[in-house]
Amino acid sequence: MTQSSGISVGSGIVKQSARPIKVVVDQSGEYWICDADVDPNGDLGAQGCAPHSEIHLVK
Repeated sequence: MTQSSGISVGSGIVKQSARPIKVVVDQSGEYWICDADVDPNGDLGAQGCAPHSEIHLVK
């Protein structure tokens, strides 16, 4: 019997967030994780957004 193996990425884990969020990209190309009602033209850090470069995800 021959078995074929391959990479399966799938579609990720879909989970309801604790609160609505959105991802905003600033003019320098930094991704920010923000609350859904943030003003994308304002100071993202002052509005409580977190820059993606400072968030370290561990598997």
